[in-house]
Amino acid sequence: MDNELFLITKVASKLNVSRQTIYNKVDELQEQLEKHIVIKDNVKYLKVEGINIIKDNIKIQTIKSKNKSSNEPKNKSNNDLNIDYKKFTENIKDLQVNYICSLQDQIKQLENQVNAQGKQLTEKDKQLDSKDELLRNFQILLKNEQENNIKLLENNTKILESKTEKITIWNKLFGTQK
Repeated sequence: MDNELFLITKVASKLNVSRQTIYNKVDELQEQLEKHIVIKDNVKYLKVEGINIIKDNIKIQTIKSKNKSSNEPKNKSNNDLNIDYKKFTENIKDLQVNYICSLQDQIKQLENQVNAQGKQLTEKDKQLDSKDELLRNFQILLKNEQENNIKLLENNTKILESKTEKITIWNKLFGTQK
């Protein structure tokens, strides 16, 4: 029922006012009605909450105008005003509570997002640490391989030099190669 939509003309007839009065109230109470107006195919519709806001505003305006033109004792009109003021303050309190609840929900959602991102960052840190460790190990392996290659090269050079010396001595002694 809260999502039910009403044409401006229907709202006007329900509240016993003109369409123009409703349009004027929609313009006047635009901020309060922002969430309660739906426009479909360039036609404005009001939700039940929006109708209640307009109705309360019209009642307050009617009471104010009655107080100006009324010859009744002030106590009676003040009582009416007090009743309407109490309703108005109750509505404001309800709106404030709803707004606070909405903000608290948003805070919880944002906190959840921050926590999720914190977990993601922690996981990325672990991945980076693992990558760094792999790089260090690779560098150590590469250094060891280079050192082994240098030793092998030195050994091969010594072997080659000793063979060259043997061939040279043999050639000197016998004049032939072995």
